[in-house]
Amino acid sequence: MDDSFEKDGYVVIDNFLPEDIAKKINEIFSSESKSNWELVEQIRSGHYGHVFKTTNPLLPSENESYSATFSRSESIENSSDFKNIVNSIFQEKVDKLFNDNAFELDARAIQLTKGGHYRSHCDTYAGEINVLYYVNQNWVWDWGGILNICSESDEEYCKSIFPKYNRAVFLNNKKFNTPHFVSQVAEYALEPRFTILIFASNSKV
Repeated sequence: MDDSFEKDGYVVIDNFLPEDIAKKINEIFSSESKSNWELVEQIRSGHYGHVFKTTNPLLPSENESYSATFSRSESIENSSDFKNIVNSIFQEKVDKLFNDNAFELDARAIQLTKGGHYRSHCDTYAGEINVLYYVNQNWVWDWGGILNICSESDEEYCKSIFPKYNRAVFLNNKKFNTPHFVSQVAEYALEPRFTILIFASNSKV
């Protein structure tokens, strides 16, 4: 594991899965029926006063509301192909990277369509580690859907991470309260942005 996970609170790993598995995931997501994606629209007033409170003056203040718009497919999540990939390959990768075989993975199939976004938030409550795995083969920068990682200690720091095919991003929630957000997917984006979102919790904790 790159030492940036401990130093900066996140690490990016390209070509994360074998190519045949990456292609299989892309096929699973791309072939999913539109009717099987359940739209989720979240608005949480007061969250920036406690759950997502930050000392960074360039992030949302207490009088703003957290919001997120995304879709989730339980059909994909419950499929044998998806479960096998998560429970074997992802599980093995996470355990090996962190020298630990006690992680429990909560994996979700996520789609961002036009206007889809996540405002600034932290995921320390959800698991010790976040894993974001990018599925699309042909994404473009100005289509949006860009992960941005901010800092509590440096108010002007913001690292933009492109949702590159077969790229995985790990966030260190155990050591860092890392604010991050995903920019809106543009109206002119030619396809939805697909992601596997995993919250990894250590069952020994």
